[in-house]
Amino acid sequence: MNTVCLAIEKTVTSISCSRRKLVLALLSLAAVTSSSFTFGVHQKNDSSISCTRSGKYGMNNHNRNINNKNNNWWGNSIQRVHSSSWGWGTVLAATAGHTSQGEEGLGRNQGSSSASNSCPANVGAVNTSQGHANAFSSSKTALSVSSSAVESTETTTEQNSRSQTSLASTFVSSGGESTSTDDVNASVTDSDSDSDNNVDSFEPLPLRIGKFQQGIYNKPIVLIGCGGAGDELNRLASSIVTNLGTDSSSSSKARSILMDMEEESSASSLSQSNNNNNNNNNNNKKRGGIIPTTGSNARGTWVLSHSDIQPLLSSDSSNKKHQLDKSSVVVLDFDAPSFQVEEGKNSKKLTQHLTNLAKALYEDEGLLAIYVNVHPNESNMSRAGKERKIELESAVFDKYSDYEICIKSEGLDATTVMAQKLILAKNSHSSSPENNDHPDVTASNHDHTPNGNSSSSSVPANTGESNSSSHDIDMLTDPFTRMLTWDTDDKLALLQSISESQWAAWDDIEWQLQRLLARAFLPPATPGDKTSINSAHHTMGQNAFFLSLSFPDVDETKPYVEAMCKDVDAMEFRADLLTCRDDRFETLYSLQKIRTMCRPHALRAPALPFHGTVIDDSLPVVFTVRTEHQAGTYPDDDEGIENMYDLLNLGLRAGVEVLDVESAWDENRRDSLLKEVESKYTSQVLGSHHVVGKRVTTEEAVTLFNQCSLQGRAHGSKVVLSIDSDEDDHQAIDASNIAHLMAHKNHQPDIPHVSLILGEVGQFSRVINIPFTPVTHESLPFVAAPGQMTASELMATRLLMDIVPPKKFAILGHKISYSVSPAMHNAAFKATNLPHSYSLVDMPDVQELIESDLWNDENFGGMSVTIPHKQNIIPHLDTLTEAAETIGAVNTIIVQEGQESFDGSTKRILLGDNTDWKGIYNPISRKLGISPIPPLSEGKEAEVSDSFDSDVVGVALILGGGGTARAAAYAANKLGLKPVYYNRTPSKAVELVARFGGRVAGSLDGPDIVDPILEKFNKQENTFHEQKDNEEYPSVGEILEDINGEIHVVISTLPAAAEFTLPEWIIDQSSNGGKKPIIFDVNYKPYWTKLLYQAEQAGFDIVRGSEMLWEQGVGQFELWTERTAPYKVMKDVVLSNCIPKEDEED
Repeated sequence: MNTVCLAIEKTVTSISCSRRKLVLALLSLAAVTSSSFTFGVHQKNDSSISCTRSGKYGMNNHNRNINNKNNNWWGNSIQRVHSSSWGWGTVLAATAGHTSQGEEGLGRNQGSSSASNSCPANVGAVNTSQGHANAFSSSKTALSVSSSAVESTETTTEQNSRSQTSLASTFVSSGGESTSTDDVNASVTDSDSDSDNNVDSFEPLPLRIGKFQQGIYNKPIVLIGCGGAGDELNRLASSIVTNLGTDSSSSSKARSILMDMEEESSASSLSQSNNNNNNNNNNNKKRGGIIPTTGSNARGTWVLSHSDIQPLLSSDSSNKKHQLDKSSVVVLDFDAPSFQVEEGKNSKKLTQHLTNLAKALYEDEGLLAIYVNVHPNESNMSRAGKERKIELESAVFDKYSDYEICIKSEGLDATTVMAQKLILAKNSHSSSPENNDHPDVTASNHDHTPNGNSSSSSVPANTGESNSSSHDIDMLTDPFTRMLTWDTDDKLALLQSISESQWAAWDDIEWQLQRLLARAFLPPATPGDKTSINSAHHTMGQNAFFLSLSFPDVDETKPYVEAMCKDVDAMEFRADLLTCRDDRFETLYSLQKIRTMCRPHALRAPALPFHGTVIDDSLPVVFTVRTEHQAGTYPDDDEGIENMYDLLNLGLRAGVEVLDVESAWDENRRDSLLKEVESKYTSQVLGSHHVVGKRVTTEEAVTLFNQCSLQGRAHGSKVVLSIDSDEDDHQAIDASNIAHLMAHKNHQPDIPHVSLILGEVGQFSRVINIPFTPVTHESLPFVAAPGQMTASELMATRLLMDIVPPKKFAILGHKISYSVSPAMHNAAFKATNLPHSYSLVDMPDVQELIESDLWNDENFGGMSVTIPHKQNIIPHLDTLTEAAETIGAVNTIIVQEGQESFDGSTKRILLGDNTDWKGIYNPISRKLGISPIPPLSEGKEAEVSDSFDSDVVGVALILGGGGTARAAAYAANKLGLKPVYYNRTPSKAVELVARFGGRVAGSLDGPDIVDPILEKFNKQENTFHEQKDNEEYPSVGEILEDINGEIHVVISTLPAAAEFTLPEWIIDQSSNGGKKPIIFDVNYKPYWTKLLYQAEQAGFDIVRGSEMLWEQGVGQFELWTERTAPYKVMKDVVLSNCIPKEDEED
């Protein structure tokens, strides 16, 4: 490794070459060191970490003091502008380097040069909030690591003059007020001169509220379409009811609609059609919230009208909530059994009735509607159903629905699929009679189940390869007749293998539906937002990568998926490259296939909340339709553009995470599409433009970035330029930085910029574009675009060039050897290929840390803080977030870059935050059905789910009075719950009331009940010396009666050793029809505390401290790295450390 390090240093300091050649040289060296070139696993157990990077990271940088002093060890020296907390980052006022010709490449001398430890005072442009490298301007200095080899260049007065005029004209053309370079510089520096500690002068845009957002929408869900032989709509409805939860009251409400229309016998027969995979004893309970809209009984066929359902959708003044919530599902199956009964003249009348109902539920009631697009041939749909589907798809199904899911043969039972397989075998092997009579023939071409995993079964589910149009009931005789010649074991083995595959296939369909609903329930993305779960600054964040899939058939992707998923954060679905792009069904089904294949390997998938749980295996998708003049293949004539927008709308209906919208085309159509996004969808919009085959000026490139912001409606912008020489490979990032500066000046949203240059000549632009870079993969047979690099190549180059230096993180506390945080965060760094390390710092005194090498290290990136230092650390920080200040405790330290002084030094800013409250809020909000984004405005409370009676006051009973109890009280307020505190020392609880509001309870007694826990504590020696003070406060039961309250959540911050359990009256009340509260124990060891065991036995929902641990850790990771956290990785590490092993269990 030492030889390699010397080779790298020699390359960096001595080679005179262009930046592209430098990248290639570094890549070749990185390849040599690939066996030891690892990220995210460097961990020290002490707080003293040397500033020198070892050969492990491939470079021996022995003069980092040069880089630190100037903070730009290559390129032009820069004028730093104060960074704002809004994230506009470190902006460069450009007074040189933006010429149309460009200067020489790195390592090439221009004019006179001299060895120096500093760079000339020319000005480039960079926005570190977007992660661009520290200094990329068009005037380039020699790249050097050794101080004796640093070469600086001086830009001529003529060059300075040209670029000054260029930048000034950019501001003028964009409506800015600056008309001279001095004015430009003044506007840049003055814009932040009044800010203090990175506090911006204006507020971010208010977060949008979604039509179907969790905590806002609580009406039934509509499934519409034509079902096949697998009764797909009713089965999916049953899945929704099961996952979103129903109780006896909602079941009876749904059934009351059918009381006068459906006899018990007919209801039973309809239920049985949904019972392919469900136990008969549980089926009615699961289908309790399903509302079929047509059926038959002794009096004939009945159909529901809007007037039948509407009363149960309106608000009831007595309870102020919707009588039917989103756990109820209205099924509009246009090929239900009643259609077969009424086939003929009455079927059209029945169709019109259901169409009117679909229109009313969609347009008048605003219900969330999903089109279940069942393949007519693959699903064995009836002939009349097929005809009806073709007739109604555009006029009804698409028109009166918001989202769409596609199903082929996944809903069929095993015997039907086996018959299909045998028919296929007969047709495929008719020329080989010896192969026709054995089940292995049908299995020979299939190796995997539909979810992408290898299966022990030999025959997977039918995924649509066969032509099933000829499947008719009379054709099933022949295959089953031939089966009589097989051995019994062969027949059973075949049936078992198909049955297993069908189970797996249907499980994936249910997962696709859950993911779709979870996306619908998310808060919509807001341009510039950096805090919400649906923030583009996370999805398109720092060192995030998306892989461009360019196969004409997605099945060709399968061999490469596992390897690709390890290195990327999203997949780009290039719809324009698909051979099936003009087939609506096949396009959507191909997208679902990609998700299915990625699901087992989605290492970096972010958290996707779904009704009390989290979907953690859904890798985001970028949906792209690239046109011919934008480096794609889709036609861009009038008809082609119209079809392109139809395809983009299809992406929205599929619930894609990111929608690429080209900014060059018809503004009216684009406006219509964006209105659709803003009215009901949660997809993030990436405005894009590709300049192909010609060079534009920097001013024009800046205009393109502004154009791609889509008038402030896009959540990210992507501009790809063309250049003639790699001497101009900085142009895209220069334009991006100027565009950021102008957006800041004009108070426009700060959105991620993807700034690239096409072709091999533009490879360096991919290295320095830190947010959301498109990549290829080593395993792929070809790249999607010339010049694309792999994620590992880009990260290796960024590390070697010090663009992404390794940061040092740690957890500070005392007696914390048990901490899981180092394992959790190091696993997250490794999963995201970041070169950072996280260690454990056990110190009894904070002052010891302040004097340590770690605290004063230039690569110190931040810190977790735990007991007993969450308050002691505050005096040593520069500023606090609102949460940390309100809670009065810090558990997270973030290092921010401050303003550079005239001597070249930069003062770091230490920001204190608190993510403990998020670790409490997130899991409880999911279980209560509250929005994952708490309200921002003071005094505004969250809307508690209608699963609780809104006439009563929701109460959070908080046990304990320490720092975690503070975070719990803060979270309770965000949840819209009234805190009631119980603590052995009432004075601490009084302090909580003063800060967070609420009431203090003197005991845990209910009505006329003596609390056994308090009685137990009273018997302990030297325990309740303030017992008389306790008597001054009412009991919990008395408080509930006084405020008409009901306990929704119990949060225990007591130590596990206290062996606390709930008073019996709380359990008895819930057993007698009262609501069961959620029980949250903040202890993550032991895994089963006495409180949790008691709550689980009583049937309460529980939340463990282990969940709080990884939730607050995810918040920390995203604050430090400005990208999404690998949720499942962090969760699995915590659980592996917290779940007791078999030999540890009692």
